[in-house]
Amino acid sequence: MRTEFPRNADPQQGVVLVLVLVILAGLTLLLSEFTRLLLLDRTSSTAARASLGAKPLLASGERFAVSILQRNAMAGDPDTPHEPWSRDYPELVREISQGLDSAELEGEIVDENSLFPLNALLARSAKDEPRADAYAGVFMRLTARLLLEHGLAENRPDAEEKARAFTSAVRRWGGSFGVQADMEEARWYLQGDPSYLPPGSPFLSADELLLIHWQTLSPENARILLRGKGSLPGLLDLVSVWTDGPMNINTLQPRLVAALVEDADAGQEFAARILAFRGQENALLTKGWYQEEARQATRNTGIFPNRCVGVTSSVYSVLHTVRQGAAEARSMGVCKVDAQTVRWVVRVYW
Repeated sequence: MRTEFPRNADPQQGVVLVLVLVILAGLTLLLSEFTRLLLLDRTSSTAARASLGAKPLLASGERFAVSILQRNAMAGDPDTPHEPWSRDYPELVREISQGLDSAELEGEIVDENSLFPLNALLARSAKDEPRADAYAGVFMRLTARLLLEHGLAENRPDAEEKARAFTSAVRRWGGSFGVQADMEEARWYLQGDPSYLPPGSPFLSADELLLIHWQTLSPENARILLRGKGSLPGLLDLVSVWTDGPMNINTLQPRLVAALVEDADAGQEFAARILAFRGQENALLTKGWYQEEARQATRNTGIFPNRCVGVTSSVYSVLHTVRQGAAEARSMGVCKVDAQTVRWVVRVYW
């Protein structure tokens, strides 16, 4: 016999039960969201407190770096790879950091005169052209070498042709005096999405090189050449927009040392000799110490960019990082230093 269950005498009781369940579910959701917001607020407050506490520490690191750099400038000696700001500064900062209770401080000083001064390619008048042309030769030889190292050129003549084309495009981008406009190149810029044109002014960032049309190299290969790949550096690793020269041969990057000499083979030999001598702890790296090596490398032709080279540095990037638990704060500044003054070109905290 079929069993019949009794029917609810009042249908409204079921509706009330459903409403209660809906309200409970809504309250649970609201509680969960409220808890999440509280956690987010606590996290953001902790991060804000850490950021506020980190900025004075970052500023202290900057003052410490500047004091070292200014003492170095006041000494008036040539700047070498053995300087405290070059070799010992990260370790000095680590030692200071060990005395901090709840934070870690890291620091680094980068010699901008050890890099290629990108804006030195740009002549502002006819008077500047010989110097800018000398820098253009160095830039072209550096680019050709990187093309060969990355396997982006078939041989040295091919690398030199591609490097020459890019050097001209870079100078057109910056509006160098005496460099002729290229209508085909201008059409390429205007047909892009978005379209743009060369600014015709000095570089504000080395990353502008990524926007320049390289007529003899595909965009994919151009990015490899500029950014580097694997253990091989890119052009962006070897240039600076913060100085217009001269380059400090005592701290100059090895590939740039080789690019100072017109003949590639002679340049390699020249770089090997220069690096070996300046690597000696007590080497006298005073004005003109490299001239004899330059004469031998250029076979006494006198073709050497003397106006591009010196033995002192004056522009530096100062970088610091503060870690407090999971929070991290950074600073980056570029300063020009001499015996009397320190001038910050840019200072950024994040």
